[in-house]
Amino acid sequence: MTQDIESFRADLKEYFNILEERDPDAELSPAGNWRMSCFENGVSLAKLVASDYFPLESKVVYDAAGAWGGHAYAFALNGPTCYISDLIDHRYEDLLKFVRSHKLNVHPFLADCLKIPLPEESCDVVIGLELVEHIPSVEDFAAEVARVLRPGGVCIISTPAKLKSVYEGEPHYGIKGLALLPFKLQGPIARGIFRKSYPYPIERQYLRSAKIIEPFARHGLTGESIVTGRWARIAESKPFLQGLVKQCFWRYIIIRKSA
Repeated sequence: MTQDIESFRADLKEYFNILEERDPDAELSPAGNWRMSCFENGVSLAKLVASDYFPLESKVVYDAAGAWGGHAYAFALNGPTCYISDLIDHRYEDLLKFVRSHKLNVHPFLADCLKIPLPEESCDVVIGLELVEHIPSVEDFAAEVARVLRPGGVCIISTPAKLKSVYEGEPHYGIKGLALLPFKLQGPIARGIFRKSYPYPIERQYLRSAKIIEPFARHGLTGESIVTGRWARIAESKPFLQGLVKQCFWRYIIIRKSA
């Protein structure tokens, strides 16, 4: 890594605390916990890419829904150039000051992930976390991923697994059992009965990982599901359940472009 992760973690937490004090926001409260969790998640994903695919030094990483930058910071600590975009300006002026003070190669900009303003075959890693359930067209996003990925590149996708959401709680509304209902009823019932709200549109929900991979496969990419935690242990201890676990209890979907 280009700098000590513990000292960076402390500086990042202080940075999010300062943002909280300047402009209290539900996404950051309390004290930037949500954004810090994105950073920690990014640390794990950067390790996954470096151990299973390729070193990140001198590579190009693009976060298609970068928001406050947590995942990108974690990747940038490993030496790549990182681009992040979002439809909303998440205080990018402050973000630039922070990354420059830490000599990180991170570049934020406003953009639609269905029209990525980067050249063809310019990225080694594309990050699309908690994204495909919100966008109007996964097909268009898949086409853009296929366009900007370099041969041998990977795209990391996450989106809630319907069956996991049944007992863990539907992540947008935080209601256990909600995902048992037909998808079109979940939002109205969450808002009307439980008085829960979510600020962004939720366009779809996935029961099987194969349905997430389908649009990317139509653009020449391949995909596999990654399971973690208890589900990884179940799949390891009961090989006959591996197929079911990967189809229904994924944590990430890894999309690859052949070398």
